[in-house]
Amino acid sequence: MTADILIQNGRVLDPARGIDQSAPVAVKGRRIIPWEEGMEAKTTIDASGCLVTPGLIDFHAHIYERGTDSGANPDLAMLPYGVTTVVDAGSSGVSTYRSFLDRLALCRIKTKFFLHISPTGQVTHQYPELLRPERWNMEKFQEAVELAGDKLLGFKLRVSRNVVGDAGLRPLEAALELAEKFQKSLVVHVTDPPVLQSKLVGRLRPGDVFCHLYHGRGNTIFENGDIPPALWEARERGVLFDCCHGSANFSFPVAEKAVEARFLPDIISTDLNTVTWCKPPLYNLLSVLSKFLLLGVPLEKILACVTSTPARLMGEEGELGTLAPGSCADIAILRVAERPVEFVDTEGERRNGRQLVLPMATLLDGVLVWRSQELCG
Repeated sequence: MTADILIQNGRVLDPARGIDQSAPVAVKGRRIIPWEEGMEAKTTIDASGCLVTPGLIDFHAHIYERGTDSGANPDLAMLPYGVTTVVDAGSSGVSTYRSFLDRLALCRIKTKFFLHISPTGQVTHQYPELLRPERWNMEKFQEAVELAGDKLLGFKLRVSRNVVGDAGLRPLEAALELAEKFQKSLVVHVTDPPVLQSKLVGRLRPGDVFCHLYHGRGNTIFENGDIPPALWEARERGVLFDCCHGSANFSFPVAEKAVEARFLPDIISTDLNTVTWCKPPLYNLLSVLSKFLLLGVPLEKILACVTSTPARLMGEEGELGTLAPGSCADIAILRVAERPVEFVDTEGERRNGRQLVLPMATLLDGVLVWRSQELCG
C-alpha cells in the first residue's frame, strides 16, 4: 500500500497506548494506517529530532469569535501550535448557542462546547454573567441538548465571589441538579470561591471538572499549608482537575507546591481568549506545556493531559488523542528546544527554564495544514 503521508525518524509519543519509541507514522486519507517495511508515500516528512504526537486537544478555551468579547479565532489560534481539537468553555448560553453553532460550522479545527448556565453565556468582560436559576427555562435547555447533540459536552458555571455574590453555593447546587437532569458533566470555575475548596469540591460528581487548579487568589487548593483530604477524595471518585491557565489563574508558587505534593492536573488547557491570544508574555498551549516541563512533570504525563484524557472525556477515545492505526489522522509534530527561556505566571512571578516546546507541523484529518519553515529544509 502507498501512504499519502509518511512521517519518519521522529520520536513517537502516544500516551493512550503507552508508546514512546522511534517509529514511522503512515497516513492514508483521513486515517492512520499500519506502517509496513518498504512502504512508499506521496509525501515524506523527516521528523528527525522531533516528537510525533496525537493532535493536541485544548479542553478549555473561548472561541465564540465576534459573538463575545473574549472569543478568539480557533483556526488561527490553535492549528499552528499542534492543536487539532478545541473545547469552548461556556461562551454561549441557551439564548446564544444557535449562532455559536453556526460559527463553529465554519471552523476547520474540530470543536465541542460546554453551555453556560447563564442564558447569554460569558459574553463580556465588562460585568459578570447573571446567575438566576429560579428564572431558568427548562424547555430551552432541553432544546439545546437535543439540537447540539454530541457537540455539547455539558454545562459551565463560575463560582468566584465576584460572580455569585451573596448567592454563595446556591448556583452550584442548581447547576449540579441541571447537569444531573440531562446526564451531563459540569465544568466549575473555582477561582476565589465564597467557601473553602474542600467544601466546594465535595459536591462535585465523577466526570465533573474543577478548573483553574493552580490559581493563587483567595481560597486556593491549599488549606493550612496542605492540600486537604477532600481534594484527594474527589480525585479518587472521578472528579477531573484542569490546570486551565488563563490570564489570571496560574500561580507558580501554588503549582510548584502542588506538583511537589504530586497533585498533578488531569487536563492541561489554556483558557485562551482575546485577552491572552498573541499577547506577551509568550502564550499558547505549547508554552503552557513548557511550564510543566519546568515544574518537573514527565513529558508522557503532560501529553496525556492534552491527548488521551480529554479525548476520553469527549467520548472520542480511540478516534482522537491517539496515533493508533484506524484513528483519525490528527497529528502534531513538535520539538523540545534546549535554550534559556523565562516563564511568567499570571501574578508576574518569573522562573528561568531551559526547555521550550515548539510547533513543527500540524496534520488535521490527514491534511498538512501548517508546517514550520524549519521542517521544510
